Amino acid sequence: MKPTSFTSVHDYLDQLFKGGNPSKEDIILAKKNYWRAYNTDLKRRKRSACPTFQISFSKDELLRIKEKLQQGQSVSKYIYQLVKQHIESHTILPSKVNTAVIEQQLFLISEYLRELLDYEDIDAEKITELENHIQTLETVIQESL
Repeated sequence: MKPTSFTSVHDYLDQLFKGGNPSKEDIILAKKNYWRAYNTDLKRRKRSACPTFQISFSKDELLRIKEKLQQGQSVSKYIYQLVKQHIESHTILPSKVNTAVIEQQLFLISEYLRELLDYEDIDAEKITELENHIQTLETVIQESL
């Protein structure tokens, strides 16, 4: 019989062996079962009080993390401290930037600049078009942040 409440081991033994005469081995085994159940319940309560998360790193990432560790510091504690520092600093992590669109806009600007260099006279219309390309690039960068 597994204990349901953990008031004391003696209460559990009294309830378990009510009206019987247990041997020394039975008492030892019952105590072991009580403490196993108690520790399992204690761990379960601790886990439910503080949610845990599982993350994975590549070998290279893990090596880079281990290089940053202080003597005797575990990877888990180091990551925990990093997250805590980040939260307390109130900084925002950058979102993933769509580099393909930025690359495309930069390519268009560089091509247009090459065309302008080929012409000997640069008029206001060509400069305006170049400014439009640059503004488009700025917009793309702002949207990706």
